[in-house]
Parts: sequence; C-alpha cells; structure tokens
Amino acid sequence: MQNSKPLKLGKQVKFSKPSKLAEETANAAREAGNCICFKVRKTARLISQSYDRALKPHGLNTNQFSILALIGATPEPQSLTDTARVLGMDRTTLTRNLRLLDKAGLTKTLVDAQDARTRRLALTDKGWAVLAAALPSWRGVQGQTLAAMGPESWPDLRQQLDHLGRATTMTG
Repeated sequence: MQNSKPLKLGKQVKFSKPSKLAEETANAAREAGNCICFKVRKTARLISQSYDRALKPHGLNTNQFSILALIGATPEPQSLTDTARVLGMDRTTLTRNLRLLDKAGLTKTLVDAQDARTRRLALTDKGWAVLAAALPSWRGVQGQTLAAMGPESWPDLRQQLDHLGRATTMTG
C-alpha cells in the first residue's frame, strides 16, 4: 500500500463568517441570475454553438452565415451602415467580419456610384456557392431547433424578441 500524504495546496485560507455587506451582495448576485441580459446571452451562446457546429463544414460561423444570408437576400447591394443596423452590429464589428469574408473571396465591398464615402456589400460567385451549400445545413439545425422548442411557439417568441430589441434601444 502506498504512503498517502495530504496534498499541499499552498497557503491555508481561513474562512470567516460573511459580513452583512457580503450577504447582501450575495443575495443581489443571486437576483442577477434572473437578469434578462444574462438569460438572453446565455441562450444566444447555446443556440449559436448549435448553429456553428452545423455551419463549420462550410467554413462559416453563425455571424458569417448571417452576413452572407443578409447580403444574398437583398436584390441590390446594401450599404455597410444599413447592413450593420439590420444585423444589430456596430459598423466596426461588421467591418472586422467582412475583412475575413472578403479575404476568403466570399464578399466584395463596393464604392457607391453616387457617394464615394458609402460602401456597398455584395456576394462574389464563390460567396453565392458557399451560401447555397450552407443553406441545407442551416435549414437542418433551424428545423431541429424549431422542433425542440415547439414550432407553434416561434412566432410569439420572435415577436417578443423584436419587442425586447426595440425596448432596449430606448432604455440604454
């Protein structure tokens, strides 16, 4: 039988009874577990991970797919500003994502013919092909997600999320 010695984990820490402030703070922290932002972000992370797994074989993540899909859904090249607004992103975040898509040859950023300060976004032929190849994977995870949550609840949830998004733009 081996000689068993207790592990030394460094300095011993002595715990004392929490102060009144610590107790109040702990209670507030537990309350924060019901925070709208926390719950929505946690859910969004979990949903994004599911979609990311489905889109990974196509070399895309959820953000990139959303950008390609939005650009592909509009008949005319949309401005960078309008695209950022629709996606709920700031322009710098969209620009950072577009750099990767441009570098991969999936999108191109065009200078507006009427206003050289305005940038417009378009898919390349390769971008159209990647989007077309990724759509069945997206449809698969979209269908699985709807089935898991109950497809009849999606219209109400979508409406609630839209309402929450509008409400937060007024509060912040």
